[in-house]
Amino acid sequence: MEITPRPWKKWAARRTSHLPEGLEDLVAGIPLDKISMSFNESACSCPVTLAQYIIVTKKQGIDIAKLRGPIQNDPLHARYCGYRPTNPIDLSVRTSTDIIEYGTKQMPLWITGNVNMYDWREMGINAPQEISFGFAVALAYMDGALKRGLDIDDFAPRRGFYCSAHMDFFEEIAKLRAARRMWARIMKEKYGAKTSRSLLFRFGVHRVDPTSQRLQVERVRALKETRNNQKISVALEKLRRESEKGEQVNLMPAILEAVSAYATRGEIMGTIRQVYDYNYDPLGIIESPF
Repeated sequence: MEITPRPWKKWAARRTSHLPEGLEDLVAGIPLDKISMSFNESACSCPVTLAQYIIVTKKQGIDIAKLRGPIQNDPLHARYCGYRPTNPIDLSVRTSTDIIEYGTKQMPLWITGNVNMYDWREMGINAPQEISFGFAVALAYMDGALKRGLDIDDFAPRRGFYCSAHMDFFEEIAKLRAARRMWARIMKEKYGAKTSRSLLFRFGVHRVDPTSQRLQVERVRALKETRNNQKISVALEKLRRESEKGEQVNLMPAILEAVSAYATRGEIMGTIRQVYDYNYDPLGIIESPF
């Protein structure tokens, strides 16, 4: 177990980051290289959120290697805990792995994911099942990262868990102590981890501030009236081509270009979804404008 003090902290909700301008407003005047920023988002669109934060950071002239904080990045949990249409299994593993690989290589201080076991528990399962489901999901991401050629000791220290804490005080203590021992054993015996930091079971709880949905709609409409759609079309076409190259190609660089061109979250994820033969819009209502 590791307890990390974070005296400077800014919590960011999913809805605050639909557009780069929203993030720019959120972090205005904040020294991003001196704080820990937490993004409580699990869906397949996590790479878009991270890309937006990177773009805003670069505009401030900050080296992204100095950025600290986690992004939850757990779309498999989101699939089974309420958001099935937007998080197909294959796309979930790919987008989560993209963040793990990109963060390991470019953002050494960044926590590339927290497996959300809390939501599993809230679906009605018990304490042992919470650990079982959470660990199964965590190992799927581990396996995806290893297939990219990463070394377990390079990325395991920057992984974490978001656990539940129910009313049975002693059972919850036993659960967390068991999880700590099990995780260390899995990392050492299954994956061959060599450093002590790779064996640590990190867990915590997140809280999110609500924001106005109406404001976000207004921002998107204003953006679409002023941006260069030709530039977006070129960026999304590049993203489409990169997506078609297979699982071993990291989409973060192409997503960063699309975000820089002011493509929206829906346009970026819709482009990727189409490559996987899914609807552009998970609900089948909106069609691609490009």
